[in-house]
Amino acid sequence: MKKILFIDDEQNILDSLKRSLSHHKKWLTLFFAIDYKQGKSILETEDINIVVADYKMPDRDGLSILKEVKENYPDIKRVLLTGSPEVEIFEKTDNIIDHLLSKPSNSKEITELLKKL
Repeated sequence: MKKILFIDDEQNILDSLKRSLSHHKKWLTLFFAIDYKQGKSILETEDINIVVADYKMPDRDGLSILKEVKENYPDIKRVLLTGSPEVEIFEKTDNIIDHLLSKPSNSKEITELLKKL
């Protein structure tokens, strides 16, 4: 069973992810956070396998969140979710992320990525 944490400041994105992935309950446990403070609390209490963080958020960008996740939880896979998947974003990651996922993504694309990680 994989435990996935999604961090995004847009509640409608989190709700959409919850709806589209909820039928995979046999192999996925899903957690959702509206900001890093909430996400950090989940990381401290759950054995998370993958963190998916939105790149652009008002309180803290996803790349800095995933950098902290890498430093504190090096075994957790890290995915950056972005509405503008530019090559320079991926180049800036400096081995911080394991995968870059464009937004919007369909549930099949997300499911295949989560299975692979």
